[in-house]
Amino acid sequence: MPVKKPAKKPSEAKTDAPAKPAKNPDNDGGGGYVEPTTVIVKPADQLVLTEKELEAEHTRVLSAKDPVAPQNIVRYSFREKTYKLDPVAPQ
Repeated sequence: MPVKKPAKKPSEAKTDAPAKPAKNPDNDGGGGYVEPTTVIVKPADQLVLTEKELEAEHTRVLSAKDPVAPQNIVRYSFREKTYKLDPVAPQ
């Protein structure tokens, strides 16, 4: 069985971490609220519009109608022994 080497003492162990964390200029050190910073990044391929193009209004109409909802729901009536067309419920 191989002989185990004695473990290093914590004072002898080397670490790459700095002794103290670097000071953040945004941190006031008092534990108070620090306002988050906002960074605006424009894509490289963004179009450059003229003032006239920026002022143009585009109207868009939104509707709550579901295009994939079934329009003809049929259920079997056991009382009348026939199929009945259910009215379309507004969605």
